[in-house]
Amino acid sequence: MTVVEFSSKPPAEAVFAGFYREFYRPVHGYVRSVYPSYDADDVTSKVFEIAWRRFAHIPTASQKAWLFGVMRNVLRNEIRSRERSDGLIDSAIFARPTTTTSQDDETVSPETVEELVAGFNQLRDSDREVLLLAAWGGLDADGLAVTLAINKNAATVRLSRARQRLREVMDPVGEIEKKGGQSHDGAA
Repeated sequence: MTVVEFSSKPPAEAVFAGFYREFYRPVHGYVRSVYPSYDADDVTSKVFEIAWRRFAHIPTASQKAWLFGVMRNVLRNEIRSRERSDGLIDSAIFARPTTTTSQDDETVSPETVEELVAGFNQLRDSDREVLLLAAWGGLDADGLAVTLAINKNAATVRLSRARQRLREVMDPVGEIEKKGGQSHDGAA
C-alpha cells in the first residue's frame, strides 16, 4: 500500500483542491442518494475535513475507498448522535434512494424501481450496505475491502452472497433462470 508523500504540514491547497474535485461528487452523491434523511452537505464537509487533516496518510491506490470508509464512519456517528438526541431514527442506515435513475443515467420504470426497493428492503443491513457501496459507490472488491476493513476475499464473498440473496428475494421460484436469463416480461 503506497502512501502519498507529504510533510507533516497540511497538503498544498492546489493538491487537495484536485483531490476534492475528483471525489466530491461520488461522496456527496452517495450520501444524498442513500441517506436522504441526513444533511448531505454537512456529512460531506466532515468527510473532507478529515481527509484534509489525514491527507498524508491516505493510500494512493485506494483514495476513493478510503474516503468511503471515512464517510461510513461519519454517517454512523451521525446516526448515533441523532438516535441519542431525538430517538426518531429507528433503522435509517439504508433509507430509500431519492432518485429513480441508475448510475449510467438509464431510465428505469417506476414499477421496476418499486420491485427492486421492496426486494432490497427485505435484505439484511449488511447485504444492503455492500450492494450499495458496489453499485452506487462504484467500489470494486479492493475498494470494498478497504471501506469495510476486511480482506479482498471476504469482500468478494460478501458481495457475491448479497447479490445471490437479492436474486432470491426478487425471483424466489427461479423463473428468470428457467427462461434462460429472461425476466417475466421478456427482458434479459
